[in-house]
Amino acid sequence: MDKPKGKKITIVDVAQRAGVSKTTISRYLNGKFEYMSEQSKERIAGVIKELGYRPNNLARSLKSQHSRMLGVIVSDITSPFSPILLKGISDCCGRYGYRILIANSDDDSAKEREYILSMIDQQVDGIILNTAGKNSDFLLEMSRENIPFVLADRPLELKLFDTVRTADQQIIVDTLAFLKE
Repeated sequence: MDKPKGKKITIVDVAQRAGVSKTTISRYLNGKFEYMSEQSKERIAGVIKELGYRPNNLARSLKSQHSRMLGVIVSDITSPFSPILLKGISDCCGRYGYRILIANSDDDSAKEREYILSMIDQQVDGIILNTAGKNSDFLLEMSRENIPFVLADRPLELKLFDTVRTADQQIIVDTLAFLKE
């Protein structure tokens, strides 16, 4: 079964080639190997490789109601802090099977709101926000719609969101103590 030009290989194609049911392929892809022999797993892996099959994440997310995608909005991509933040988020998310969509708001609150709405439209599972500020009312509104947010290094007066910050306050205390000596 060679892949016809332009035809996307489906789970049905893999099941037919491997001689198993579509359900068995789904279980394999989801790591549910309880009732699967080593021989079946190897055969399925071989067919997936041979056909170049890539699961349709849109279809998976419709069924599971999870996209395994997080939105990350930074306030200024040119800040020396932003690449460090993005690398840390990307590395951590990757370990847990998540991918990230990145946007730069240019410290513009209106642009930040547009990106938040766009990411929600993309069905992200949550948003990590290095906020530009001035969007407290909008974020409060979003929190009522059960959109998970985590603020990155820039807390808001609203205490509705988890916030991850650098230890800058303790560093300043330590620096001042050192300078006093």
